[in-house]
Amino acid sequence: MSLIDALSETNSKATDLGEKYFKASYRYYKLKLFQQLSVAIGLVFKTMVIGGVLFLCVGFLAVASALFLGELLESYAMGFTAVGVFFVICFLIAYMAKSHINNLAVRKLSKKIFN
Repeated sequence: MSLIDALSETNSKATDLGEKYFKASYRYYKLKLFQQLSVAIGLVFKTMVIGGVLFLCVGFLAVASALFLGELLESYAMGFTAVGVFFVICFLIAYMAKSHINNLAVRKLSKKIFN
């Protein structure tokens, strides 16, 4: 009977250790998920705030540049057209570089999330 009792006790200890490991792993992954979500939400929020401020700045600069060019060219329509053409050229450059921009974003995000 002592062999059966020893096996039973060893089995009980192994079960306890397995439960402790499972609970510790569960807590770790829960904390890791919280950390990753915090980083991701913080990154999205910062991007939205900075992007919104940048959007306002670019908008005001575009209007001011268009008015300035309009006075120089003696035609406000030409000034606004020139600024519009500048933005179209910027858009085309960004469109052609979209895969490079995407790869850069994935690299930056993967460093933040997986490290």
